[in-house]
Amino acid sequence: MAKPPSRHRARWRHEVASFGYALQGIGEALKSEPHLRFHALATVAAVALGAWLQLPRYDWALVVLAIGAVWTAELMNTAVESIVDLVSPDFHVLAGRAKDVAAGAVLLASLAAVVVGLLVFGPPLWAKLLPLL
Repeated sequence: MAKPPSRHRARWRHEVASFGYALQGIGEALKSEPHLRFHALATVAAVALGAWLQLPRYDWALVVLAIGAVWTAELMNTAVESIVDLVSPDFHVLAGRAKDVAAGAVLLASLAAVVVGLLVFGPPLWAKLLPLL
């Protein structure tokens, strides 16, 4: 007779499944959100540029944090928009405000990421390109 799964094993399976749901959510957002696909392309470009410039570890940390902040803000914006559309299919001032504020969070995270990109990528990029000019 087989032993019933222990609580520890059942809890572990639940945790593993939650990662799958999170990845599924990111995949769904990538399929449905053009802005997130743009951020995905920007992520690939930033990683490629960082590899080409051979960024030091601390610069990589800043780039990864900036990318993570933008992705997090964009995913939260998508979640807010979905919930607002569910509970308020018709126009409502507060629904519009919630969507605008969530979009503002994405804008701020994106602007901060651009500043980080300029500060991190700017000097080594300039140093590599200056001799070519």
